[in-house]
Parts: sequence; C-alpha cells; structure tokens
Amino acid sequence: MLLITTTKCHDYGHPELTLALDSTGLEADARWFAGILEQMVQSGSRFQPGQSLQIGWGVVWFVALPNKTLGFEEPYMKSMPLVRQPGLTNSLPHLRLHKDTLESVLC
Repeated sequence: MLLITTTKCHDYGHPELTLALDSTGLEADARWFAGILEQMVQSGSRFQPGQSLQIGWGVVWFVALPNKTLGFEEPYMKSMPLVRQPGLTNSLPHLRLHKDTLESVLC
C-alpha cells in the first residue's frame, strides 16, 4: 500500500492529509494531487471529516484517521446501495484517464 501524507497543511492550522492507494503505479499522480490539496489549504480551503470532494467525475469523502490526519473514502463501484471503501485506489486512476483523454484532444 502506498501512503502519501502532505507536509505543509499544518502551517495553515489544518490537519495533514493522507492519500492511500493499493498500488504504487500512480505515485506521481498521488503526489501531484497532494500538492493540489496543499495549495487549496494554503488558499483558505478547510476540510472536515464527512465533507465530500469531487475528483473528476467521482466523489470522495474526508475521514479522520487515528494518526490525526485526514484520509479519504471512495465509492466501492461494485455494490448498490453505495458502500464506501478507504483510500483513493479507484478515484485517482479515473482522474488519470480523464486527464489523458483531455490532453489527447488538446495536442
């Protein structure tokens, strides 16, 4: 499991954010997304447990983790009604597909 935790959010009185993925294949994307989240916090965004965030076409939720950081839950896409699972294992690959598709038509 890949865990990436932000390092600059506490400078703005905000808990750090932990991104968890089952694979290291999208480590660069996870680090990029962690940087985006840090920029959002620096600009005044505040995240709380239970709050949702849209990532591409999907939605994820912030959760409090035992280590005092905020983590994420995402929808488990194989069940109805919706069940949440820890991490960003599916959400970040979907975001990567969206970015790749957009870049392919802009070039």
